[in-house]
Amino acid sequence: MNAAPPESMPDLPGSEAITQSAKSNLALSFAALPEAERRAMSLLVLDAIARKEGITVTGDELAAQAATSPLAQVDPQALRSPAVLASLARSIRNRKTVDKLVGLDSPNAEREAIRRAGGDVEEEPKKPEIFVPAKSDATPEGRDAIRALLEKK
Repeated sequence: MNAAPPESMPDLPGSEAITQSAKSNLALSFAALPEAERRAMSLLVLDAIARKEGITVTGDELAAQAATSPLAQVDPQALRSPAVLASLARSIRNRKTVDKLVGLDSPNAEREAIRRAGGDVEEEPKKPEIFVPAKSDATPEGRDAIRALLEKK
């Protein structure tokens, strides 16, 4: 049975607004389609490059990123989801791939790129050196004598 709409439909309150909203949503969807296709292609290309270059994400990298994720503070249980972890790992791998493509895949690469471009870069702070005292010639008797002198004061 093929039911056609009646010629004269009663005007329902808001029916025109709903129809206009549906048309607007459809138009927006079609307008966003080229951007969505471009983004999907970019992700596929990044994935292929990462595979070819052997770029991977370690468990330590994933754990460090997960711990600092805003999701960890809001809903720690969500980080147990394989889908969430896979998405986070994919995001890390994509970032590492882009870094490799633009030459920022080493610890000092960004600093060197800024320096080559003529920018001012603060020198990397020196790491504190570990002080190892020289071997002492002190004897247990000498230490006891010093302790005894200190106790007298």
